[in-house]
Amino acid sequence: MGYGNASVMNQHVQEGDVKLDAALLWHLTSNHYPPVPEAMIPVASKAIEFANCGEWEESIQFPNGWVVNGLEEMSVSKIVEIMHLDAFIEQEDSLWIN
Repeated sequence: MGYGNASVMNQHVQEGDVKLDAALLWHLTSNHYPPVPEAMIPVASKAIEFANCGEWEESIQFPNGWVVNGLEEMSVSKIVEIMHLDAFIEQEDSLWIN
């Protein structure tokens, strides 16, 4: 259900009906329990941008001293995995991340 809804939301983003930040806010707060904090939207957006360029091992720093799983930064592939962002990735091999 979560992937399907996120995929539909991404379709609305691609059609220009919804801005990516609004779609990510919905996805991170509605498709996750507990919800992912709104402060992580820029991280998710940057991870999507890098993933769409095939830059899966690029590291992204978390904002304002946030620590996730004991880390202050994380690879794009791990962020996509833990935030379930695959529905927002346009690259065909996006489901095969490490």
